[in-house]
Amino acid sequence: KGDDKYTEKAIRDNERHPRFIKPKFVRENPLQFGIRHYAGDVMYSTEGFTEKNSSSEAPEVLELMSKSGIGVLRDLAREAET
Repeated sequence: KGDDKYTEKAIRDNERHPRFIKPKFVRENPLQFGIRHYAGDVMYSTEGFTEKNSSSEAPEVLELMSKSGIGVLRDLAREAET
């Protein structure tokens, strides 16, 4: 349930960003979104994301995202940490 809400919020908050990719078939893949990276488009799955990030230790992926030159990745990392 938390993953659904996180993904819905990520899509709602970032769908107009030029580097954010909203899935074409949200009902079929409700836990996915994409980012247009320099090297190409990458789709991400948020399945288990909120559960994996509920520990007190900061995951390496959030650290990398928070230091990214792509603003939408920094925003997503900040939202996941709160």
